[in-house]
Amino acid sequence: MTKYTITLAERQMLENLFSKMNDNDLNLIAKLHSARNKSLSAQEASQFHVGETVTFHDKVGRIVEGVIQKVNVKTIKIVVGGSARWSVSPSLLTKVA
Repeated sequence: MTKYTITLAERQMLENLFSKMNDNDLNLIAKLHSARNKSLSAQEASQFHVGETVTFHDKVGRIVEGVIQKVNVKTIKIVVGGSARWSVSPSLLTKVA
């Protein structure tokens, strides 16, 4: 189930506003959306640091453990097994205690 932080009334208000928008309005919304996504990505990435050990699930569901090599805003570079390199979204990582 999707969790929203805005109320049903706020979502309905947004739908009403979107139905009235022209291309210029929609382009502004797209820019605001992009800026907010970058901000959220930066907040997630700031929780991780080079040298920390993390885990994530690969495409087939296996747990992969590696060490952070570089922290970018959208992705974190992970070294696994000394040679394999992965680029993973911060939202998919878990720190190893």
